Amino acid sequence: MLVSDLLTHIRDGWGQAATTRWTDAELLRVTQLAAVRAQGILQRNDVYFGRKKIDFNTVAATGNYALPADFASAITLTRTDQHRILTHYSQSNWDAIISAAEASCYVVDGDEILIAGVPTTVIPLRLRYWPVAPVISAGGSTPWQGKLDYILIGYIKASLYNTDEMNIGQDIELLQDLENNIVAQFAGEAPAVETHRGWMV
Repeated sequence: MLVSDLLTHIRDGWGQAATTRWTDAELLRVTQLAAVRAQGILQRNDVYFGRKKIDFNTVAATGNYALPADFASAITLTRTDQHRILTHYSQSNWDAIISAAEASCYVVDGDEILIAGVPTTVIPLRLRYWPVAPVISAGGSTPWQGKLDYILIGYIKASLYNTDEMNIGQDIELLQDLENNIVAQFAGEAPAVETHRGWMV
């Protein structure tokens, strides 16, 4: 769906006074806030289409690599030629590393990802990560392949209807409704993972 169409849907059913009260610029700001909240819900509930990935190759004798511009937090860093996930270190533990096997662990440091031990050859890696909320622009399309369009429309319409009377309790209630709707529709699509111990299953 185009963002312009989303704004039209938000206005559907309004009287003339409400239709002229909100400019497109104001609706875009409200929609951007809704997108920020929705991205947080996707991450908190591990909803699959909120994640992103990027493949890259290491460079010999280089241990630092730029993160994607929309990076928010790391999920996994995988050495794809060995199907092996690198160990993710905290900054405090990272500083205590004395030596490490080649491309065995990493840490996020500012706008870079640091890898230890420093690769000596070209190694294929895949970073899966949570991005920051998508930017909503007037001439663009809605994010997440349109999966949340009508959930967001309902949330935004309710927020705007209650703008004059809105208090923090109502805002929290609407935000909880947004999360409940997203989780009810999409969280169940994440596969259940069973962890077996020993030889008895």
